[in-house]
Amino acid sequence: KIIEVLLLYGTQSEEFEDLMLRENEEGELVLEPERTESRVFEKIFLDLQEDEIQLSHEQFRQIYYTLMEKLNSGEDYTLHQSERKDIYPKPKDHGLGQLVSETILSLRCYLIQKRIAELRDQTEAHTAETNREVLEDIMNYLQLNKLLNEKLNRVLS
Repeated sequence: KIIEVLLLYGTQSEEFEDLMLRENEEGELVLEPERTESRVFEKIFLDLQEDEIQLSHEQFRQIYYTLMEKLNSGEDYTLHQSERKDIYPKPKDHGLGQLVSETILSLRCYLIQKRIAELRDQTEAHTAETNREVLEDIMNYLQLNKLLNEKLNRVLS
């Protein structure tokens, strides 16, 4: 999905709503929106870099870095002869900021769930004292995952 968004909308500027994790007056962690404007490829690059995410599939990783290099150099990436090949890109419309944000948030949710599973596996091989720390980490990740899913308007089961 990230590669698709880069191909279709990479050079377009858009206003994005970033979520900042902050503590409210009651001491609860909440996600507060913060608006910024940037180009789509810059937003994706910075979010993936901030989360220290690298694509694991070698071909996708090569495509991603090639796209980023082209987009960052200012070259306009277009689908050559797309109509002749029956490839019709989606029109660039006003929902782009939301699409990019939801794609990044979905990736974060996936990675959080993967990390929770890894931590659960660790509890089997540790003592009760160590497990307490691991369980605390799991609870923190669950809370973060819940906040992200609320932002995505998803219901957790």
